[in-house]
Amino acid sequence: MDCRSLGCPERALFVLTLFMVGMVLTCTKVDAACSSNSDLINACLSYVVGSNPPAPPYSSTCCSLLRSNGASCICSKLPSNAASLVAASTVNNIRSSCQLSYNCPGL
Repeated sequence: MDCRSLGCPERALFVLTLFMVGMVLTCTKVDAACSSNSDLINACLSYVVGSNPPAPPYSSTCCSLLRSNGASCICSKLPSNAASLVAASTVNNIRSSCQLSYNCPGL
């Protein structure tokens, strides 16, 4: 399978991971359990891919997962080159819409 297409699950995980890295700057919370990669992808993918993706509603599953998992969970799932895959404006839209106060290093 050609992973350059948006249909490739590995590519989707990579893009989502990149997005989340941009959302977490400090990791001050210790989390008991993290959501699975597939849960995060299913909930947030439509808000990350494309040239101008919509911001997720605050009440969305995506925002709920991003808020409940915290910085240490989200940042640990992101690849080091995440910032090259997701536009800064997309990260900012999600952070604002979900009312997230954290960022991951590099985003």
